[in-house]
Amino acid sequence: LHSINCIPDQVNWNHPNIHCTNNPYYTTWNKGFKLRILLDQYARFGAFAFRTKAESAVENRSLQQQTHTALPFPEQRVNVTPSCIHPAENDTLLPELIRGGHYIHYRHFCAVLGCEHAPYDKIMAEFSRLGELIIPFPIQCRDSILQIEAIIAGDPLLAGRNYSDISESVSSLLAQFENDRNALLYGTTLENGYPIREVLQAVAYIIATDNELFGKRPKRYIEIIERHIKNDSALSVAIRKPDLLTPLIILGNGRGVLVGAENPKVYAKLVTHSPDNCYKLQVRPITEEDLRNAE
Repeated sequence: LHSINCIPDQVNWNHPNIHCTNNPYYTTWNKGFKLRILLDQYARFGAFAFRTKAESAVENRSLQQQTHTALPFPEQRVNVTPSCIHPAENDTLLPELIRGGHYIHYRHFCAVLGCEHAPYDKIMAEFSRLGELIIPFPIQCRDSILQIEAIIAGDPLLAGRNYSDISESVSSLLAQFENDRNALLYGTTLENGYPIREVLQAVAYIIATDNELFGKRPKRYIEIIERHIKNDSALSVAIRKPDLLTPLIILGNGRGVLVGAENPKVYAKLVTHSPDNCYKLQVRPITEEDLRNAE
């Protein structure tokens, strides 16, 4: 497609690092591939291969107010956000070249595959902050209390922690968020801790009524929190804080959430480059020793 100037605007690979970036316990990651192409370029350059689709694209394009043109891959911005390690990164269904790697962006796959259009320099530039981008715990895992307890019991690193029980004021958490949306809670240094935005999303899931949820996702989590505080200014949530920076546990209303910490100095030490491909990242499991020897 790139070679005929029908440049994809986005490529969603069939991989857990694309389809489940926040929750390593989410098993239905195998959702297939998706290409997104701008209507204008599809109508001009994709017609020879997909005639019927191209005709409908022309009709849809007539509804647009202006022309949109995709930039060639090397010129496109690469916006990378954190993602968690997923056990299915080693799934035997994945091609051998891809299997066993962690991917920080859909164009990262292109670099590992050796595509001539991959933005190699931009991907390599992100490697300087891998400790911020690759999380060995769930960024957020929402489920029933029973399922959360089963996850903890099944992981020796989580089950072996000493937890402190905290009753945290929801209005106090919201005030901290409004003061600093990038604040980290319960950390041991200024650079680590649990992101306030993730904690508040977890709190919204815990306190929400069923009609305020879309599946397991709270609809407009700040609005949910504000509504519930308005009804009960003394509202609080039960938090279990571990003695090391393993996931924070938030429980209530029959629901539970695991929230992973940011801990870039520790996480960076887990990542190595494949000896066969400098763009392929391999991540080992985190250990208690890693967390204890954090300094």
